Amino acid sequence: MSNIRPLGLGEIIDRSATFWRSHWKALFQIFIGFQLVQFTILKAFQLVMFRVFPAMHGGTRLAELIQSDPVEGMRQMAISGSGGTATILVTLLLSSVASVAACRFAYPRITESGTAPSLGESLRFTAQRLPVTLQTVLLSFAWSILIGIIFMAPGALLMFSAVIPGMPKALIVAVILFGVFALGVGMVLAMLWFILRFVVMSQVIALEPSDSPMALFKRSGELTSGRVKAGIDGIVKVRLTVLITVVGIILSIVSVVSSVPALAIQIIYGNIFDPMRATPEAVPQLLLIPAELLQLFISSIFAPLYVVFQTFFYVDMRVRREGLDLELKLEPQA
Repeated sequence: MSNIRPLGLGEIIDRSATFWRSHWKALFQIFIGFQLVQFTILKAFQLVMFRVFPAMHGGTRLAELIQSDPVEGMRQMAISGSGGTATILVTLLLSSVASVAACRFAYPRITESGTAPSLGESLRFTAQRLPVTLQTVLLSFAWSILIGIIFMAPGALLMFSAVIPGMPKALIVAVILFGVFALGVGMVLAMLWFILRFVVMSQVIALEPSDSPMALFKRSGELTSGRVKAGIDGIVKVRLTVLITVVGIILSIVSVVSSVPALAIQIIYGNIFDPMRATPEAVPQLLLIPAELLQLFISSIFAPLYVVFQTFFYVDMRVRREGLDLELKLEPQA
């Protein structure tokens, strides 16, 4: 059995990186299919938005529409927001399913417990857990929407205030831009809350026997709350924040570098950094899609590092709180 014991923050990062380097090919094979499906869904949603709701894509178009036809402007905002929420939910589900498969593959190899499943066995197990995965993800998403409403309400109220009759066009644009900024800040805060609250949700689904979405929902919260030792680094949320920041920086650097070709194309053709003249629908998809697929390919190589980190963190929490290391030592060896 491997050396399973309480780990320091640096040890969790180091062991995660070491395990990922040793198994990146198998983990890539798990992720690439799910990420291709995600890409297809996101691209389809984007193209539909370009055609059906052109006012949602920057410049003065949204401000002009709200001023000339506020009802239509609100309708477009509501439909695009609903469509975006549905798209996020589907991509979240796919990410969770991929994480369940990767965790099922990684955990027995990390702990050297039981028979390590093959790639195909991991995917078959994930298919069997799909109903409970879907239900748990929906439950966590519904709970997160309630939290998100609180964080994003100020920005949404600002944007809706732009329909006040007689408001100058320049002020409408300013209010909308500030509202979008406030909405974005609220969304980021809501996402950070979601990440910290459900960071081991896929691990709980993959490794624990319960078929109750509520039980899995509560379990994922229990493992990421409270304190595991004295000192500020013993507060679980603090430990998570540090670890997620480090892993996030690594993955963000990879993401930024891999996104350069797609970003350059969008800057050249779409003026995406100029809110008054932005025309993202003008970007030629024949150039953009290959660049985005390159980014997706690179992401599929590095993204599993985050799942490996989550699994090490899950193991560490169970070692510290439940004596998982002792339990594994008492298991009969094959």
